Amino acid sequence: MSDTPGPHDSSQDAQLAELWDQVRKKFATSIMVETSLSSLAQNAEAMDWPIDGDDETPSKYIDFSYDELKLLPEFAPDHSRIGLLVDILHETLAFDDPFGDMAEQIEASTSAGDQTVTRVLEDLQIPSDYPIKLTNLSEESQDLCTAEGIETIGQFAEFAQNMAQNVVIGGDFRAFINALQQCDEEEIGNYLPFRQNHKGLHAPEAFGMVIHSLSEDQKLGLAQFFGVSLTEAEQAKASSEVDTANLVNRLQAKISPILLYFGEERERLSQMVSKGESLDRTFLVLGDETVEKISIGLIGNIFSGKTVTPPKPKKQKGGFFGRLFGK
Repeated sequence: MSDTPGPHDSSQDAQLAELWDQVRKKFATSIMVETSLSSLAQNAEAMDWPIDGDDETPSKYIDFSYDELKLLPEFAPDHSRIGLLVDILHETLAFDDPFGDMAEQIEASTSAGDQTVTRVLEDLQIPSDYPIKLTNLSEESQDLCTAEGIETIGQFAEFAQNMAQNVVIGGDFRAFINALQQCDEEEIGNYLPFRQNHKGLHAPEAFGMVIHSLSEDQKLGLAQFFGVSLTEAEQAKASSEVDTANLVNRLQAKISPILLYFGEERERLSQMVSKGESLDRTFLVLGDETVEKISIGLIGNIFSGKTVTPPKPKKQKGGFFGRLFGK
């Protein structure tokens, strides 16, 4: 009988050759490379290895190409032994590194996912030039972006796409990447001024993110400062007058670059403030009356040129009785 393969056999031969190249390269670094093939066959629950000898180990064969292997005296009489050898080595690799196949699948999946980040930005019409400094990422993640030269959301997406798989990054940096990969609009809104079921980025949400990052006490202090009615319990929690005054100035400094980015919105808000028009409708989308009122107060201060001067601490009266009674 001729050993010349027919058309169908030729296809199988090519597949087997490809599999052989894969397993022999991987097996070169396996701790099982000097283990007897008979033992490996038993562990892999494969057919018994038909060739006897102390040198019958994977290391005896893995340096040969598929075509060279077929010419060896061990395989020339029966090429089916090559298929058995491939099966034994493949099953041993799975045992030797049980997470190998899983890691390859995860890598392929992650790579495919990373490719979607740019598409998600395009689909949601999120501008790639939006500054990372204006996102709601933590200070630690902001520092990481600075260290990696990431200044815009587009560069962030590129970093996510090209990030080496062995780099372990957690926290909100990873959560933000995941949100973009999965096109999770609600989660994206935690980091970008994005409005669910809409396209693009929005200035009111950008202001709202700044305020939402504050503690509850700070927000209550600001609400009281801008004339929002508070309950007695809320008033007790509100920040002191001095803290709130300093906080107002810090927030206005944070909001100013946001206004610069949203140029058209900045112009519209400026005109509304100068004309004395209400900003309530603009900030109604934030869905939180306290945050809305604080945003309106801060915007009003910025466009009217107001800065808040913290009150000076009261001086204690001199003398023995002044110190004694704290007057």
